[in-house]
Amino acid sequence: MNSDLPQESFSHYRLLSRIGVGGMGEVYRARHIRLDRPVALKVIRHRRQADPASHDRFLREMALTGRLDHPNLIRAHDAWEAEGCLYLVMELIQGRPLAEVFAPGNSLTPRDIAGIMRKACLGLGHL
Repeated sequence: MNSDLPQESFSHYRLLSRIGVGGMGEVYRARHIRLDRPVALKVIRHRRQADPASHDRFLREMALTGRLDHPNLIRAHDAWEAEGCLYLVMELIQGRPLAEVFAPGNSLTPRDIAGIMRKACLGLGHL
């Protein structure tokens, strides 16, 4: 088991590696055990789980994410509570973080930048 994982499996998902950490929770690269599908699994942090305001905010995030359907936004697959933790399962997007794409030294053309920004704006416009 990877040392940065809270446990090897979570509900119907096998946790593989941590992708990132935010203010509300942690996101893991995971795999649905029965469907053998890669996913991103966001779990609310344990210290936030006990806070009613954080708990309610995560429930709202789960509901709002579930209603989104746009090619430039990540889609939700599942949301539930298991083993005392709220979790949100989303499609796993392969690629590089925008911070890496736009890092100094990368040679992006104005056309490249405009294309990336257009996709981001279309997704934000849908929100």
